This record gives sequence, C-alpha cells and structure tokens, in this order.
Amino acid sequence: SENDVDDGEQEEDIKTNSGTDDVDDTNVGYYGQEELDNIVTDMIIGCRRSDYGCCDDDLHPAHGEGNYGCCARSPFGCCPDYMTSAFGPYFQGCDCDSSEFGCCPDRISPAKGPDFYGCGCQYTE
Repeated sequence: SENDVDDGEQEEDIKTNSGTDDVDDTNVGYYGQEELDNIVTDMIIGCRRSDYGCCDDDLHPAHGEGNYGCCARSPFGCCPDYMTSAFGPYFQGCDCDSSEFGCCPDRISPAKGPDFYGCGCQYTE
C-alpha cells in the first residue's frame, strides 16, 4: 500500500523536506532543535501510517475518508458534517443540509437521527 515505506528512508525524507528551518523556534531552548525535529518527524510518520492518512497539514491523522475530521483543527472547529470548517462560533457558516441526517424543521439545527430525532419533542412522533 502507499503507506508502506521504509522507516529510515521516510524519516530522512521528512527531515530534509519538513521545513523546520522556518518553524517558530520559541521552544528551542526548552527542547533543543534536534528534539523538535524528531517530534515533528514522529508526528508525520504517525499520520502517514494511520488508516486514512494525513490531513492537509501533514501532521494530524484524518479520521475518515476525504479528510473527515481534519477541520477540527480550524479556528472554529467543524460543521456538523465533520468535513467543512465553521466560519465562526456556534457553527456559523455551516449548512445543516450537509449533516448526516439533514436539518431539523427550524432549518438551523442538524438532526441527530432519522425522522427529526434530536430536534425536540414538538417534531417527533
């Protein structure tokens, strides 16, 4: 599979291409540059071996196909579909139509299950 790469070869590739020269070195005095490089290398190798590969940042593992869950690291987290980044607090900019069970009748809240489950007793039978 594409995730089966020789550790030594992969680690060397990461160290030469990780761009750690451009990384904020605020913590270098605490950890040391070599130790920071090793931490970054371990993170990258870890996500490359995960079931769904890495998010676009090449550091964090995706939680499903198509970068599912990668938006969790965005400033306001994910929309209820876990694929789209929210633009502000309280799911600002999210469309509940894209959530797994669609919208509640209020057209704002995402349903938590079929037949408007989780939308409140006024909407369920």
